[in-house]
Amino acid sequence: NSLKVTLKYNLMANPLIVIISLLMALLLNRKARYIPFFRSLYFLPSAVSYTVVAVIWKVMLDPYYGLVNSILGKMGIAPQPFFSDPTQSLYSLIFVSVWRAVGYWMMFYLAGLQSIPQSVYEAASIDGASTWQQTLKITLPLLSRTTAFVLVGNVSFNFLTFAPVYVLTRGGPRGATNVLMYESYKSAFINIDINRATAISTILLLIILAVSAVSLRVSRVQYEY
Repeated sequence: NSLKVTLKYNLMANPLIVIISLLMALLLNRKARYIPFFRSLYFLPSAVSYTVVAVIWKVMLDPYYGLVNSILGKMGIAPQPFFSDPTQSLYSLIFVSVWRAVGYWMMFYLAGLQSIPQSVYEAASIDGASTWQQTLKITLPLLSRTTAFVLVGNVSFNFLTFAPVYVLTRGGPRGATNVLMYESYKSAFINIDINRATAISTILLLIILAVSAVSLRVSRVQYEY
């Protein structure tokens, strides 16, 4: 069950983080007076401790007294259980993880975007390429190296997710958020079964290596400038 939960969590969280961070970088890759403010604002969640972030969202998503349910009530929407319901807890955990991570990986995409020579875009504009065509034919291919790094780093980080699970759900309800890292912790420090904890950690390492290899293969660099 922990393996299934871990894979489901990563299959949903990783693509969301990569896509949203890329879109944010594309939107903020321009020169304007307000852009530095929004870059700092979006990066701010990743500068806060994961434990602090988890505590904040635990309060905000409280099913009885949370701010989010208060806002939903004003909109005529019934209160939601969030972390206390097996069908919503994993999605709520994914939301918190995505919210914290996108600003961090956005900065890497911004660095990649700003390393692309402006002369490439100028040449494309002279040839009549639209902004959309430039994004598809120039920006995304030349970001292959950045995307490969973001994918591998993000995969490694999310497969080792522990703090938000420990703070928010303790693997519950009914094992809905019991990821492998938390299962390993329970085996080692609650059930005092070091052998089982070591086996889980080894399996987790092998999964990370395999997924990282596939990510590097899929996003391998094909274009240079």
